[in-house]
Amino acid sequence: MNSKTLLGISATLNLLALGFLISFCHSHAATSVTATPLAAEDGPPSSTVSIPPVEPVKIAKPVANTWVQALRDAQISEKVIADVAAANFEEHWHALALENQKKFDRGEIDRATLTGFDLKHDEELEKQMRAALGDEAFRRWDESRELADLDRTGVRLSTDESDKLYEMRKNLDRKRLELDKARQQGKLTDEEASSQSAALYAQYNQDLLKFLGDDRYAQIQNGGDTGMSQLKQNLAGVDADDSQVSGMEAAEQSWNSQRDQLDIQLQKGDVTAEDYQKQMAALDTQRDQDYQKVLGTNGFAEFQRNQSEQYQMLKRLGPGMGFTVDDVNNLYDMLQEYQNEVRGYRDRAQQLQNQGQTVDWSAVDNVLANYAQQTESALRDQLGDKFDKLKRSNVMPFER
Repeated sequence: MNSKTLLGISATLNLLALGFLISFCHSHAATSVTATPLAAEDGPPSSTVSIPPVEPVKIAKPVANTWVQALRDAQISEKVIADVAAANFEEHWHALALENQKKFDRGEIDRATLTGFDLKHDEELEKQMRAALGDEAFRRWDESRELADLDRTGVRLSTDESDKLYEMRKNLDRKRLELDKARQQGKLTDEEASSQSAALYAQYNQDLLKFLGDDRYAQIQNGGDTGMSQLKQNLAGVDADDSQVSGMEAAEQSWNSQRDQLDIQLQKGDVTAEDYQKQMAALDTQRDQDYQKVLGTNGFAEFQRNQSEQYQMLKRLGPGMGFTVDDVNNLYDMLQEYQNEVRGYRDRAQQLQNQGQTVDWSAVDNVLANYAQQTESALRDQLGDKFDKLKRSNVMPFER
């Protein structure tokens, strides 16, 4: 648990203690009455007894039944209260999960039991939060949590629309949880559960498109990410002038717009999944061609390298291994050529199968394994001990 959560819980406990202390002190102050003698101890009895007026007893405000009510009485915000309640639940759940893991490690429970416990998390969280906050407060907290991504996307919804989207997402979550449980209980195979989950998500997206319309649907699907931030990062290592940067941004915007329209066509059923993949590949190719026109051959090659995690890893490892910039670039180009050859060989085999021809996939795997061995041996001869270090760093993607 992080320090903010600990501070929140500490503040909660301090407020509770203060509330109980105040109530306790008020109660005792109100009920403590000093007795007044009816007559002097040695004096004669009096026929009239005078009773001095007694101050009215002050009734202290009832102590809150729960710590949540105590915080509400102290005017602590509902968000803080909910965050503390959620943190308390997660701390308790983590302890139970750790104990279950230990039982599994000792062989006291099986994998199904361990997985079944994990699947109960969201349901138990909702149950505990409803009990602590009440149904209305839970709904407000949970809805703000479920729709938190809308702030980033810039999508604006009315209150009724927010409620509708919340129900749609919760319904999807419930159905997917049911599938996970069915798979865990052996009622569905992994393939069946995966297929049904994909169908649920596809139906959700179709309903979402109808509900939001084209523009807002595209905004939500992109998550507010226009791609410009990543584009500028990839251009950082390229010597591009202002006009080239503007040209790259225009190409990226065009690609984003066309991709959004293609996504919408897929959800509406205007294109098949197969056509969608083909058209997306065509869009990617067109975008890359536009990039190359803007940057030139060498600039585009550098731009592509900047997008590769493999290349970035080679750049980090290179200086420590005595590689120059040209050494890193040449090695990366060689690895790219190998990967392209492997990908192309598999694609050609898949195309033959799609055309109705029989493909011996075991033979395909053997060919690629031999190619990997030959390429690996050639690189090992060139690099010596450096090859093993690169391989341990997972930058050698040889297929075996």
